[in-house]
Amino acid sequence: MEIKQAISINANIGIVFSYLKDFKNRTSFINYMDEVRLVGNKTEGLGVRYVEIATILGRNFETIYEVVEFVENEMISVKSIGAVFPITSTLKLKQKGEETVVGLAIKVKLPFLMKVGETLISGFIDSEAIRILKALKSEVEKFNLAIQ
Repeated sequence: MEIKQAISINANIGIVFSYLKDFKNRTSFINYMDEVRLVGNKTEGLGVRYVEIATILGRNFETIYEVVEFVENEMISVKSIGAVFPITSTLKLKQKGEETVVGLAIKVKLPFLMKVGETLISGFIDSEAIRILKALKSEVEKFNLAIQ
């Protein structure tokens, strides 16, 4: 299953990418994200690993992600490692005038027994993608104003 959404952010691509590549910022725009910890010494680029610690529906989850694609000011793609539902999340950026369009694609591989609920799960992920992008827009635009 794949979900795609996009949003325009009133900031140049360098500011948006700088905000996104700092994975610790994820707690500011993903409301169920409690903490993000880097794993290892690498802090940026291809091969970076980090752990997301989240509380979803009252349950705590820890998921390890690895950056599998990284193009400065263009794209960051991460893939879960050892997750119950393998997830790949890709953020693509494109400058349009004074704004940056951020596209989010989320691919989730559901276990066979969960295929029955794919429509419901897809709807939930789609609404979360929209909510996350709106929160990202708000946080980056505040960040952009603060540094000007």
